[in-house]
Amino acid sequence: MALLNCPDCGNEVSDQAPACPKCGRPRSAAQATPDAAQVAAPNAPTRKSMSSFALVIAIALVVAIGWYSLKSFQQSQLPPLPMVVKSRAALIGPGQVILFENQTDQPLSVAATLTRPATNLQRVYQIYTGPRGTKAIGSTDGWIGQSGDTITLVNNNYQSWSGSIR
Repeated sequence: MALLNCPDCGNEVSDQAPACPKCGRPRSAAQATPDAAQVAAPNAPTRKSMSSFALVIAIALVVAIGWYSLKSFQQSQLPPLPMVVKSRAALIGPGQVILFENQTDQPLSVAATLTRPATNLQRVYQIYTGPRGTKAIGSTDGWIGQSGDTITLVNNNYQSWSGSIR
């Protein structure tokens, strides 16, 4: 604790006192001792550290947006998936059978994610079809198709496809 002289009355005043006890003059920030400023500095974050943190956050945000934009652009440049998805009533048992028809002269493999929104039930099937071939998914494969079920097909060489059973 240091003693300072009051500029109005010349009385000695503690650097901890908010005002001069003799004349009542409030102590100004300019009268603060360097020791008091040094004690307060570690508790408050500096402007430099805050601006560094904001810069890191801004760079991370720009990188994330750039990565997402690049992935979206790359996906849009791929050709459409050459597979037609249909459904028909099951011949044996309840529900519908989902048919995956390859429209190319090459074998085609896709990951098919089947989702039932009403119950959040989800299954992923690896669908392999030969050239101009068809693959069916039904109750014998563990999925009884229902109206409203969603289907998502993914192959890294083609645009992803999504649809639903009507």
